[in-house]
Amino acid sequence: AMAILNEYGFQVHTAEDGAEAVEKIRNSAPGDYELVLMDIQMPVMNGYEAAKQIRALDDPALAEITILAMTANAFDEDRKKALECGIFYSQKFRNLLRKSLTKCNNGESKRDIIKSKCL
Repeated sequence: AMAILNEYGFQVHTAEDGAEAVEKIRNSAPGDYELVLMDIQMPVMNGYEAAKQIRALDDPALAEITILAMTANAFDEDRKKALECGIFYSQKFRNLLRKSLTKCNNGESKRDIIKSKCL
């Protein structure tokens, strides 16, 4: 994922765990981040719980940020749980990431993205 992000010229901010990812979103201004790449299996707080906490933020502009799952979990129950937590889940991640980045980066400015350090 880092190579693709770098290819598009995005700034990447990392979080060591889910709790730190939530804090970064909570303390950001709307529009600071365009995308969260969420590792599902993280220490302290897993990706599911982190996504739930992000979705529960008071500011709708922060709570509605796009969250993409970064996981090797491929079972239907994992996909269902991710969707229930507000995480977009795709096994075709590389293509989805390219489409999302193209949509976010309209050539006028570079956007910041949070990526879990655990990738």
